[in-house]
Amino acid sequence: MSGIAGPPPVMSVVSWDNIMRYILGLVAFLFQASGVAFAADKESPPVFKYPPVIGFLNCINLHTNAARNLQQTNFLVITEFYRMDRLGGDMLRYVVAEDGQTINSIDDGSGAVGDPHRKQLSKAELKHLRSAVDELPRTNQYPWLHSLVIVSHRDGTNWVTHSYARHRSADDPPEAPALRELLDIIGERPEAQEVHHF
Repeated sequence: MSGIAGPPPVMSVVSWDNIMRYILGLVAFLFQASGVAFAADKESPPVFKYPPVIGFLNCINLHTNAARNLQQTNFLVITEFYRMDRLGGDMLRYVVAEDGQTINSIDDGSGAVGDPHRKQLSKAELKHLRSAVDELPRTNQYPWLHSLVIVSHRDGTNWVTHSYARHRSADDPPEAPALRELLDIIGERPEAQEVHHF
């Protein structure tokens, strides 16, 4: 009987984590597809009733609205997802204007700004910030939502957006050193150290 081989072992296991990643990817794809359809219709998009999706969509709209960001003379916009364990989710938002004026706030998923903190970067800090932006990876990372950081910035006359990871768990991609440098220069909020998984 020792010469008879049994069935091969199952090599892949479907986990809840993988399912959530696929769902997030599907939501992002559907958002992009609906944006194209809405742009063609030139009508207002329908109002969704699911708060976490609303918060995510509001964030994407803020980051990808190049005309608005360039008109407001924003140099850098960062959104750090940190609390996704409740309806709406909480995001930390950092905005740096061309002149170095910064504001950081909490967005509860509705797009409303709460607990804003303002600060003026020195010329040396602003120069260091611009250098760190130039060092950001040009490729996207796709971490878990609670580790997602979306970074948009002015690049000449263009508005560029990328996604990166805060390394919060073993499943997350490594954190880009330039991202850490940016957050240190602008003054990362203490809430960013909290981890609230789904």
